[in-house]
Amino acid sequence: MAKYNPTIDDYRKAGKELKEISDALVVLDVWIANTFGKKYGLKAVGLTHSKKGSIAQVRSDLEDEMFKDFPDDANFDVFYGETSPESDLKVEV
Repeated sequence: MAKYNPTIDDYRKAGKELKEISDALVVLDVWIANTFGKKYGLKAVGLTHSKKGSIAQVRSDLEDEMFKDFPDDANFDVFYGETSPESDLKVEV
């Protein structure tokens, strides 16, 4: 079976989806901490920002591969850009 070679659009889709998931988990984490107490805070964020194999690690690894595969088209916005999660959760400050 031949290895699939991702396109720059594949990287863009993965970047958009991973960023939205990560952002949504941060919003959820803040809401949980504010609603149920700080002892529950950082648990959702832990899924995104800690441990090998986390969402943050996958984003970083795919970003590295994108720069190798498409040095002329790659940019940091693909995985860390300005898209915001579409979430019904609103955090009140």
